[in-house]
Amino acid sequence: MSSDAELIGRSLRGDTGAFVEVISRHETALGNYLARRVGRQAAEDVLGDVWVAAYESRANYDRSYPEARPWLYGVALNRQRRHWRSEP
Repeated sequence: MSSDAELIGRSLRGDTGAFVEVISRHETALGNYLARRVGRQAAEDVLGDVWVAAYESRANYDRSYPEARPWLYGVALNRQRRHWRSEP
């Protein structure tokens, strides 16, 4: 089984399915994390933003770390904060 770092590297070389595998590995944990913080309804939207942001910034991921979950939690935290700032 490939590490998250290997999958992100493959996605940078054009293998879009590799990043989909990273998403499938971590979507439940990140979705639950966000649901506890912003509510189930908003969590779906914020999680979508997390995946877009992670995909767009994946070239900045330090691939010396095989597990991407801590990095993804950082992306999620930033999107969560953006969500909170956007609420009235």
